[in-house]
Amino acid sequence: MLNNMLSVKHISCLAFGLFLYLTLFSVSSDDLTAYSDVCFREFGDRVTNWTTLNEPNAAALLGYDIGHAPPGRCSEPFGNCPNGNSVTEPYIVGHHSLLAHSSAVSLYRKKYQEKQHGVIGINIFIYDFVPLTNSTEDTTATERAMAFYTGWYVIILFAMPTSVCCMDRLPW
Repeated sequence: MLNNMLSVKHISCLAFGLFLYLTLFSVSSDDLTAYSDVCFREFGDRVTNWTTLNEPNAAALLGYDIGHAPPGRCSEPFGNCPNGNSVTEPYIVGHHSLLAHSSAVSLYRKKYQEKQHGVIGINIFIYDFVPLTNSTEDTTATERAMAFYTGWYVIILFAMPTSVCCMDRLPW
């Protein structure tokens, strides 16, 4: 049924010059890889634009730092949740999200990309922070916030030098 629906949607999109983008999602590396394998195999003849995860950095922070999104885990002073550790859990979730992304990308590149000629990536939510004033304290706080919310994903994904971000502040 889904395969037929995808065919109809694909034809409709092509008629308007649009292309399909599929976002894959799973909470574990093994599950994402297995799910991705099925999707690549079944839909790869029509879908050439793949996203492994949508904004995993936002999900890690909202769900495991401040607890405003599922699973609602956090700790003082970042939130008031019944369970969670805001100091370590966002990083653990982020780490496993990047492992899952890497696994799905590796599978696609090894098994499907040459034949299907598609592209695969990840969507990172880019937080924008502006210092309240031009003071050194505000500028430093802004850099620290950008490193925490976005930087550690970007550095790992793009193999950037750790001097771009505050990698020494991560809990490993």
